[in-house]
Amino acid sequence: MQDTFIVPVDLSLTEWYELSFAILPKVKALRMVFWMIAGVSLALGIPLAFSGGVFHLGKLLEAFIAPVFFLCFISAGMLVGGWYFDKFKPEYIRGFSCRFSHWGLEIAERPYQTSIAWRQFVKWEETRSLYLLYGKQNNVTALHYVQKRMLPVAGITADEFKHLLETNISAAP
Repeated sequence: MQDTFIVPVDLSLTEWYELSFAILPKVKALRMVFWMIAGVSLALGIPLAFSGGVFHLGKLLEAFIAPVFFLCFISAGMLVGGWYFDKFKPEYIRGFSCRFSHWGLEIAERPYQTSIAWRQFVKWEETRSLYLLYGKQNNVTALHYVQKRMLPVAGITADEFKHLLETNISAAP
């Protein structure tokens, strides 16, 4: 395997959706809001379901409307956001490249311009078409992605890239 390789980024709309829905459950603020909505809805819905000494299944099911609506609202936002980035801000999802070396990851082109050492990556995971790399930069979690379909363009196989991740990032999936 070569010491340094450059992986171009050309995120398709489907890959954007895969990336969005892969990280959606990991956003702490969204999880907290979801559980707050679910808790308040159930706290109000359970007493209504037993009002009048008779159990009303419909009233209990009404308690689930707010959490389901919240999930639908967030999902619709991700779908619209993907279309927006694809049509109006393509420089954020394609046209730049990631340089991997013995030191770590470097992105030298706009709009990203960042570098992160291997020791700053905390974990990685594999999805159907992406590798997700989680790192810490200035106490902020940074997510970087690598498309599997772009690895042959960089001259590296998926197995070699996976070995690189396993070797350099301590917390493997």
